[in-house]
Amino acid sequence: MADYDYEINGDNIEDDLSLPPPRSEHSEYGVIRPGGDGKTYGDGFPWCLWNFDFLTTAMMTTLLGYITGQSTVVSIKTRLNDSTYQAYTTAVMHRPKVPDDAVRVFGGWSNIKIKFTRLEV
Repeated sequence: MADYDYEINGDNIEDDLSLPPPRSEHSEYGVIRPGGDGKTYGDGFPWCLWNFDFLTTAMMTTLLGYITGQSTVVSIKTRLNDSTYQAYTTAVMHRPKVPDDAVRVFGGWSNIKIKFTRLEV
């Protein structure tokens, strides 16, 4: 049984994909901007970022198998900043850019960042 509840298209990343759980970041807004009244406002769709410290080449291949081209629409379940989980029926999963979002190392990849944008419940 998985310790965490991260999913892509209904597949639990620990139980079904044999991946380690990522550290995640989440924002309710795509853009945070200052208003003319001095307040801060959020606009756009939520996004999240999954950070993996290390994945073997086989693990990375499994994860990237969900992405067609540079990005693709998937459903996900991710951890929010308050440690609860939220399922999103629509999320755009982006291929990591090398070397900014993933670094090739002996035996696999390190510092992998998978970004999901346009999250919709």
